[in-house]
Amino acid sequence: MVKNGVINQYTYVIDPLSVGLEICVFVQMIVPIPSEVPDFIHQINFLDEVQEYHYITEEYSYLIKVRTRNTIMLERFLTEKIKSINDVVKINTIIALSTFKGSHANQDTLTI
Repeated sequence: MVKNGVINQYTYVIDPLSVGLEICVFVQMIVPIPSEVPDFIHQINFLDEVQEYHYITEEYSYLIKVRTRNTIMLERFLTEKIKSINDVVKINTIIALSTFKGSHANQDTLTI
């Protein structure tokens, strides 16, 4: 299955709360100029707080899932990292209060 590309990787799934990542946030962003997208993606790839990012429909261009230790670290992430990306013209931040089902919610085992 690995040779056929069905299995892409093997990973360990860590419980974010057990390592102090208490805040889960979804950030919607507008990147209006298509030629700037490769630079934007390059910058997002190097942000440790970003767990996932998606190109989406509607008003916003991208949705990123972020985990931080607390709201102080979230504020620092948004002001020092996200708002410093020249290509981003608008953001909307949504804080998740609870997660009932996620790609790896409530799992602390090896994912195969």
